[in-house]
Amino acid sequence: MSLEEQKHWACGDFAFDISQFRRGAGRPLKGHPKLMNHPFAQKEHPFWCLPDGSPFPIAASVIGDLGSTLSAVPCAVELEKKYWTISDCPSTAGGRLATLNVGCLEIYVCGRHFEQLVLDDGEVLQVPMAFLNLAPGSFLKYAGGKMSIKEQWQPLFDELPLFYYSHSYSVTTTDALFFLPGWSKRF
Repeated sequence: MSLEEQKHWACGDFAFDISQFRRGAGRPLKGHPKLMNHPFAQKEHPFWCLPDGSPFPIAASVIGDLGSTLSAVPCAVELEKKYWTISDCPSTAGGRLATLNVGCLEIYVCGRHFEQLVLDDGEVLQVPMAFLNLAPGSFLKYAGGKMSIKEQWQPLFDELPLFYYSHSYSVTTTDALFFLPGWSKRF
């Protein structure tokens, strides 16, 4: 991919072509994804169910998030392994269901454990959590040594249980957005 195409993509000005995923889905499957068999991944999503009322597994939410996130990667099928990889149930940081790396940076991560979410009424839920690492300044602003949410993102933070953090890696700093798996389509 030329530098011009990369810059074009990095600026968010690209035309997404779903046909690349249709071609990729037609490739022979090598093995069975561990994500689909992991006991944590088979647990019910705390907020969602299928249209018939049956449980919606966390694994399905993670797969949806991976698809949403990869939709922003140009030539995703052709650049798999060269530009990005997915780690299926790596043991990193206490265990994860999936990690999407673009280059040397983790872009999407979903852990293999529950976190506590305290609702406004005081109810405590045990929920899975995922995060996206986005470019610095994507949804956070920094002024006077303080970090806050940009105004255009505030309605989403008011609506959903989202958390933010600024990650510092050796290669860059990111705005990290923490959320329940399956909600990445909202961003």
